[in-house]
Amino acid sequence: MAVNPVNNFSRLRLMGLSSGMETDTIIKQMLRLSQMRIDTRYRARTQLEWKQEALTNVGNLLTDFRWKYLTVMGPDAMRLSSVYNSTVATISGKFKDSVSVETSVNSPTGTMRIGEIQSLAKATSVSTSGNASRTGEGFKLTDKLGDIRVSNRPIEFIDGEARLNVNGTNIIINRAEMESQIADALRPDIQNIYDYMNTKIAEQGGRQIYFPQTFVPGSSTATVWIGNTPNEYTEIDVTTWGAYTDNKLDVVVNAASITIDLDQMQSLIDNYPSSGIQNQLDYVNYLISNASPPGMQIEFSEGLYESGASTTLTINGKTVNAYSDGDTIDRLLSRANALTGGLNFDENGKANIRINNVLIGLDKDMTIDDMLRKVNGSAAGVKMTYDRLSDMFTVENLKTGPSDLTVWGMEAFGIASRTENNGSLARVQINGEWLEKDSNTFDFRGVKITLNNTTGPVAAGEETVVALKRDATEAVGKIKSFFDGYNTLIKKLEDMLAERKTGKETSYGPLTEEEKSAMTEKQIEAWEEIAKKGLLRNESGLQSMIFELRSALYSTVKGVGLSPADIGIRTGSYYDGTGGQIILDEARLREALEADPERVMNVFMGGSDSTVSAERGLLWRMDDLMRGYTNGSQAVTLGGLENSIRRENEQIERLQKKMYDEEERLYMKFAAMETALSKLQEQSDWFMSMLNGNQQK
Repeated sequence: MAVNPVNNFSRLRLMGLSSGMETDTIIKQMLRLSQMRIDTRYRARTQLEWKQEALTNVGNLLTDFRWKYLTVMGPDAMRLSSVYNSTVATISGKFKDSVSVETSVNSPTGTMRIGEIQSLAKATSVSTSGNASRTGEGFKLTDKLGDIRVSNRPIEFIDGEARLNVNGTNIIINRAEMESQIADALRPDIQNIYDYMNTKIAEQGGRQIYFPQTFVPGSSTATVWIGNTPNEYTEIDVTTWGAYTDNKLDVVVNAASITIDLDQMQSLIDNYPSSGIQNQLDYVNYLISNASPPGMQIEFSEGLYESGASTTLTINGKTVNAYSDGDTIDRLLSRANALTGGLNFDENGKANIRINNVLIGLDKDMTIDDMLRKVNGSAAGVKMTYDRLSDMFTVENLKTGPSDLTVWGMEAFGIASRTENNGSLARVQINGEWLEKDSNTFDFRGVKITLNNTTGPVAAGEETVVALKRDATEAVGKIKSFFDGYNTLIKKLEDMLAERKTGKETSYGPLTEEEKSAMTEKQIEAWEEIAKKGLLRNESGLQSMIFELRSALYSTVKGVGLSPADIGIRTGSYYDGTGGQIILDEARLREALEADPERVMNVFMGGSDSTVSAERGLLWRMDDLMRGYTNGSQAVTLGGLENSIRRENEQIERLQKKMYDEEERLYMKFAAMETALSKLQEQSDWFMSMLNGNQQK
């Protein structure tokens, strides 16, 4: 029968052997008064724990309500201006799909006419020039940056000059100057280019590119060091592009295996000295078309025979520039095939790129997807994508409209270091007025408009008509749903406050372990259901909170000039048990919403920055009062209950120790009695044996 006994083990006692008495039963009866004292404290502790649990459940109910309704997230959130919007828009007309419209609480009523949508806002962007991958087959997003090989592409010149970083040195290459210095036909084109670059590096006192001084076409390979960012280098193998045999060159161009006869090609140059490289390209295309199987033609602009003309070609998946002045087909092929592309990582596998002046670090073990995520999550304000189908990287400003986009160190992705501004404005006619916007979504006189596509010229009478009118049906439904949830909560709380035991039920209290052992689970459950009645009856803190919530409905929201009661929100009567609940006058609320939805919204949501209750809307008042109860009155009560439970535990432990000591004392006394009786029995047996012996003599 003991509750939480001090001793955590049982002793084996053999009692009553001499006396024949039920010692355990006798001692248990003798300790009955001590056990009753422990049971009293146990019941008191259980009652306190039940009340603690009941108050905690109240706190959970309030928290669940606040998180469901008094928030900005979720389908039932009431701190959203859209809840109180009673302006609806109807769009009609030939081009109605070209626009989307979103109203708000401050949207007016009336009609809006949207005419021609001449252009959409576009963000500034830069993309890969040609193919990004070396093979033209594209990358996988799971490819590691340190493993990919990018397309070979020429240095990009802007206004005749190219700016790049080689071995940590910033240099400027002048196209005309370089072309005049690499015109030595006796040396491979790649060697001449690096000679020129080394003169520029030497001018800046930088580390020069090292390569063998003699290239044998088709067999020589050099290792050079080039870096796109300061102090970050990569090792690149440079190989000449083909082998000459009897002045003929066997090569693969655009998937066609062809033999270029250099004598024939030279005759073209000699016979048509003013034709530039155009005849050479025509000759190679002739060979490509007659190959088995034939390959894809080299596309180029006509007129390369004119001095100063140029074009961009794609050869073997690489983009190169062809120039009419002094260019030859073997130089084009050299430029297309000489360099293997790769990202430039330092000895620690690190590299940097810079977008919109934000430095972004890359690692050779990062995948392409990792890089895209890092760039898009940076402060650069851009979106970087890779399209495998087109084999192109694109970097685009998040903000639409004309704005600068600066990229640096992204040559490996086919994007030259430069500042671009190719964004555009949206241009649309609304109510006869031409507007230019830097975004396709903008506010026009309280209405959010999104332009979906251009329309072309719009004839008179074909404008898109946006009709705005008031309809509070949806808003009233959301507010009614909120108050239904509120009334459900208040009803539970009021039932707890009013709950009481009947005269017969007052005898029901917490059960001891001994009492539970004599009952079934269902009997225990039914008993405790009655025993827990009235735990929070007339709980003062809870009563006070409900009263203050009721009062909040009748207090005017300062700055709005209305109270919730003024728009049809009032409480019930204490006479019918609905004193704390809300009775909604839907017709009055609808009228208020259709007259001025913004004012109604402020009755609910106004004064969010204020700490003065009179200036705060209904939602904030409710939140303040519920938080105030859980953090104040309830917290104090729970703290007091915790202290009381601790004291009861101390009392129970003290009484159990005392009863244990008494139990040990009683067992020792009975044991002494059994010992005395045993000795007495032994003496009696001895006398009897002596008497029996004398009688036999």
